Amino acid sequence: MPEITGDKYTISVWLKLNAASVPMAGRGGSYTGRYDGMLNYVGGVLYFYANRADSGASVTVPDTGWHHYVAICDGTERRLSIDGGTPDVYDGGYAGLFDNERYIGRRDDGSYLDGSVDDVRFYNRILSADEVKALYLQKSEIHDSYVSQRDVHVDSDGNVGIGTATPSHPLTVVGNTSGISIWADGNVSASGYITRTSVFDTTKSVWDYIKDASYYLKDEEIEHKKFYGFVEYETTDFDRPIIEEYEEEVCEWNEETLEDENCVNETREKTDYPYKKMEQGISLDKEIDLLRQAVYELKEENDALKIRVDKLENPLGVTE
Repeated sequence: MPEITGDKYTISVWLKLNAASVPMAGRGGSYTGRYDGMLNYVGGVLYFYANRADSGASVTVPDTGWHHYVAICDGTERRLSIDGGTPDVYDGGYAGLFDNERYIGRRDDGSYLDGSVDDVRFYNRILSADEVKALYLQKSEIHDSYVSQRDVHVDSDGNVGIGTATPSHPLTVVGNTSGISIWADGNVSASGYITRTSVFDTTKSVWDYIKDASYYLKDEEIEHKKFYGFVEYETTDFDRPIIEEYEEEVCEWNEETLEDENCVNETREKTDYPYKKMEQGISLDKEIDLLRQAVYELKEENDALKIRVDKLENPLGVTE
């Protein structure tokens, strides 16, 4: 656990609260009955008390499910928020230092948490509103999730960043695989505009790529390589998982003896996807470039044809 030596700190924790209890606390030292950085759940409300303070910030706990709580002490104020929301603020009394022993799931007088705790984090600084919200939105991800939620960042304006912690648009993607940043196996539609980033390669003939639909089929399968926008890229092969078994000790918690008992080893499975495969597709950007160039060349030929027709119909160039 990091050493918190000043009077400015942040506590981040996921809690599943069943009944009135103490999720965490620092020892009160010579100040009997008063605790450092204490979270206390009572009457459907979670309270945050800083060092030697009799009152603190509080939030209503809506249910017995998992929720994310962030407690902040800035040396004067105590702030407590739930699920990335606006914090409750208490600025009375003495906030002081967080400088005694710390307990998670209990306090030193034998009071224990009735519930569950996960992903406890201590910071030796004050987290910003963006950081608090990002911690909530980056929830514990589903086991074997294809996308790591910890690589996704959401700022206080709701902008989503993948590969960047500072998204500049509603969705900002930084990074690519073989030049592709976003790939979808279904249709993509938009009511706005798409910014062009390329033009047709005029060293090639546009008519080599505009063919009848049957040209692009072979045995009822599309031959991507025949398209001007053909791309090939590497992706994870989810059809070749590696499943490893491992043993994990599982115990029952005895509330009377406050010890684990009836421990047994259970077999668990861990799935990894280490293999890659090459996929083929078509770049819509390049296909649009092709069609724009084809329309342009048809226009040029049409303009030239109109001039020739005019000369045939009026060989003397007589004007009215």
